[in-house]
Amino acid sequence: MLDGNTIRKKLVGSEDERAVSPVIGVILMVAITVILAAVIAAFVLDMGDMGDQAPSTQFSWDEDVSDENLEITVTGGEDIDPDNLYIDGTRVSESDWDWSSNDAITAGDTLSLDGSDSENEYDPGDTIQIVWEGDGEGQLLDDYDTTESSE
Repeated sequence: MLDGNTIRKKLVGSEDERAVSPVIGVILMVAITVILAAVIAAFVLDMGDMGDQAPSTQFSWDEDVSDENLEITVTGGEDIDPDNLYIDGTRVSESDWDWSSNDAITAGDTLSLDGSDSENEYDPGDTIQIVWEGDGEGQLLDDYDTTESSE
């Protein structure tokens, strides 16, 4: 016949067996807390505003030294907002330069600069720089060393 002590030992376990369950519970709680903290930290750190990032746009340069003419063509990559693009320190959107698109500068758009007395001029021998600026930061997208005049 089973008495109360025997039933209790079978249901509750001995003194050695009862300590296992609380230790496993504490380990699981610590593991859950660490995982939860890592997930929250990753979420919070990733929430920061990255701001505008410079586009990865490619340009080609075609210079005709005899006519002192330089064409800059967008050959690929991301579209560029003219408000963020500067050529030789002049903001594209504030210039009278004629790109084929006014809303965004896209692949296939071409700008002609010339080395004579005109609005879109450059000095032969200078370096022409295309700079993107956004959120107070600037990044050089491309540059070109023009050929010295033969005169």
